[in-house]
Amino acid sequence: MDMPIVPPMRLPAALVLISFLVCATALRLAHAREAHAGTVQRMELEDLLGSCELALEGRVQNIRVVEAAPKRIETEITLSVSKRFWGDCPKVLVVRVPGGVLPDGRGLLLPGMPSFAQGEELLLFLSEASPNGTRMPVGLAQGRLRVERRTDGSKTLVREQRDLEFVDPRTRRASKAEPRALFDYAAVLARLEAAAQARKAREARGEKR
Repeated sequence: MDMPIVPPMRLPAALVLISFLVCATALRLAHAREAHAGTVQRMELEDLLGSCELALEGRVQNIRVVEAAPKRIETEITLSVSKRFWGDCPKVLVVRVPGGVLPDGRGLLLPGMPSFAQGEELLLFLSEASPNGTRMPVGLAQGRLRVERRTDGSKTLVREQRDLEFVDPRTRRASKAEPRALFDYAAVLARLEAAAQARKAREARGEKR
């Protein structure tokens, strides 16, 4: 049976993914088995920048899990934004993503979705907001990179992707992603700035990605 794929294209194709995952994985976490991996196409940084509505760097100030509607659990993340690579947003941005664990133990588990922790610095690539206001990280866990500071003051970026499988679009065969991917911070910023300029030029010419 073919596996669901998140294509490297402009969202809200993610809404299809949300509908599938909510139906397939909404559960009471206390009785959950180990989650299946999220299956996506591998995306380069340029793909992420080209497909998102918002690309930004910021620090997580607060996290709150809410039951937005019956059987609809969401995580509300408050970010202090320090850089924007694409899109417009306030300096304090509240993002809601599907999934999370409520204090009473009920939760929604979405395979391949990244986790968030208060105080961490992140680069995020976010989809358009869905009709209910939630966003998805583009490419699931590929759309979240954590900033780590070395003892010499330099920065590196870490992507946790142990819950991802990458699918070959030609053969449709999936392979487990490496647990972590590391990126040089300065090199990533240079690539994102170049990708943003290229996207602006394409859109000015009226070209689609």
